[in-house]
Amino acid sequence: MSSLKRIFGNAFYYGVIPKIPQVINVLLMPFITPFLTLDDYGIWGIVSSYSAFFLAIAPLGLHVHLPNYYFEVRKWKIYWNHIFYLFLVSGVIASALYICFMLAELSYVSVYKRLLIGVASCFPILLFGTSSISSQLYPLLEKPLPLVLRNVVASLSAIAVSSIVIIFLRLGYWGWILGSSTSAIVSFILFYHTLYKNEGIYPQQERNLSRIKRWLKISAPVIPHTVGFMLLNSSSRIIMTFYEIPLADIGIFSNGYFMGDYITVVSIALVTALSPQMQLSYREKRWEDMRHIYYLSQLVALICVFLVSMWMPEIYKIIMRNESLHSAAPVASMICYANVLMPFYQFLSLPVFINKNTVQLLWLVFLPGILNVVLCLAFLPIYGYWAAVISTLISFWSLLLVPLISKYHKAQIKVWLGNKIKI
Repeated sequence: MSSLKRIFGNAFYYGVIPKIPQVINVLLMPFITPFLTLDDYGIWGIVSSYSAFFLAIAPLGLHVHLPNYYFEVRKWKIYWNHIFYLFLVSGVIASALYICFMLAELSYVSVYKRLLIGVASCFPILLFGTSSISSQLYPLLEKPLPLVLRNVVASLSAIAVSSIVIIFLRLGYWGWILGSSTSAIVSFILFYHTLYKNEGIYPQQERNLSRIKRWLKISAPVIPHTVGFMLLNSSSRIIMTFYEIPLADIGIFSNGYFMGDYITVVSIALVTALSPQMQLSYREKRWEDMRHIYYLSQLVALICVFLVSMWMPEIYKIIMRNESLHSAAPVASMICYANVLMPFYQFLSLPVFINKNTVQLLWLVFLPGILNVVLCLAFLPIYGYWAAVISTLISFWSLLLVPLISKYHKAQIKVWLGNKIKI
């Protein structure tokens, strides 16, 4: 009973409290949407897509080592400190490359604005290290409050800045750019202090090149895996810019995608709260417990997706005080259904990370991401942004085919899920 109470307590901290800023964001939409256009959503959609690409590359997949060292090595903090240092170095390099891409690719605005946008929006990439370390550490320690409260403070600071810039300064998409950078800076300051003072985790230079090479050899397959998320979630907007799709159409897709993607927070929060139990159940071969955790996660995701997608048109009428944005409601409903299999992905990937067989990650996200890119390249010129919506749905649901074509994942599913459904 105490274990169940702890699970739902953690789910509350990871699922409810962190969503307070998102609830505030939704409540503020009637006030900010009159000052936004589809072009604003289009520009922000493109900027956030490129940012997602470099955020996917920046960790170099090294975060895969963090939970393994925590469970397997007594002096795990030493290795976390070395990886923390590598995160900071890669953040500097990745943010510089991101600015260069902004200068070259953001053709909808002048070169001067491209430079300003690149510099102003690079901070989440530059400072990703502290948030990556913290998001791994506190769920493993089962100490949600240090993680949750600091993330809430950072998110509220972003909301304050973006609201001021959009409502009072009337600068449209600049509100989101400056807000996200404010959040990154505040998060870095808060987490760096608590990691160093309370947890004894801080960047330490790794001088053992052979160890770095060994880490990268294991983590290298994780890079296409994380890039695969970008290919699934963001590549369609980048491809739209290549085909010179009207900025307003990119705005419709971006607005609908942002709204529909909110549904993932429920399943992600629940799986994050259950992560220690998932890890222990797999390591201790308690397959029945693992099955029950999966059924719980997937059932919650299914119910939430159905309810939210059904009410999405009404949600738009209530919170979007700008009729030009209402055309994005069907897109948002479809994106909700695309995200319904998030718990299934989490359980498929767990054995891969634990067994350090990271090459098997390519099946889970990278190949579906490639499928999304191929479908967008083929059909965007013909069907416009709706091709991106349907390709996103098909690509996400292609995850169901992985156990049929991958022997490794088929064998793993038989281990923890069984040959037939058991409840």
